[in-house]
Amino acid sequence: FMKGGPVVQIRTIRQTGLESDEDPAIMYEGPLVILTSKMSASAAEIFTAALRDTDRAVVVGDSRTFGKGTVLSVDSLDRYNSWFGSKRPPAGTLTFETAMFYRSSGGSVQQLGISPDIKLPSLTEEMKIGEIYMDNHLPWDSIPAVPAEKFHIDLTLKINILRKLSEERRNNSAQFKLFLQQINIYKQLRDRKAVSLNEQERYKQYLKEKEVSEEVEKLLNDTAEKNKTKKNAPDFVLDEALNIAADFYSISQIKICDGE
Repeated sequence: FMKGGPVVQIRTIRQTGLESDEDPAIMYEGPLVILTSKMSASAAEIFTAALRDTDRAVVVGDSRTFGKGTVLSVDSLDRYNSWFGSKRPPAGTLTFETAMFYRSSGGSVQQLGISPDIKLPSLTEEMKIGEIYMDNHLPWDSIPAVPAEKFHIDLTLKINILRKLSEERRNNSAQFKLFLQQINIYKQLRDRKAVSLNEQERYKQYLKEKEVSEEVEKLLNDTAEKNKTKKNAPDFVLDEALNIAADFYSISQIKICDGE
């Protein structure tokens, strides 16, 4: 997807190195959209950062990716138990964080992940997922940026247009409004701080939750049956990412100018 150039910087305790795409050949140079979530981690984040920092692609998805910005080394401990002789029990392994990787723009992926150009509502957005929730995680930091050639000279203008088109489409979509109801149900259950220990009262709460959940599920399935089978129910986030990709292709066929 790239015409060569920097991909990722890697810093160890001794030095900082740069991994680049040394091949100037490109297999696909058309409009590109990357769909991410809070579960997009490590190599997926390196890929996303490399294409975003060179204005090669539009990133769509959750408010951030996982935030896994460290290089791990796994060391076997079997070699340290040779004194057991021929009956060595498995000793397991130790995992070390030996380096950190950084974007060509200089920022770390660690902890904060990568934010999207266009944020979409999703169930994963409401979940506590990511490096930031892990005990003793390393903090975000930065190093100097490295020069990187930009692929699209007008990508910011196009992103503004794509964001507006996406918002209008979602605001006018009955399917997406049902999806938001499903997200709200999840948030209510997630944020609930207490439940009644009274059996009758708790059963009433359960029936109400079940009624709302089944109502939304029925509406979603009824909508899905119009175009797809129930087995292949629509994925609203994926569908909207495809719509954004289609819009990206369409506006890429015309010249975009400031103020237009």
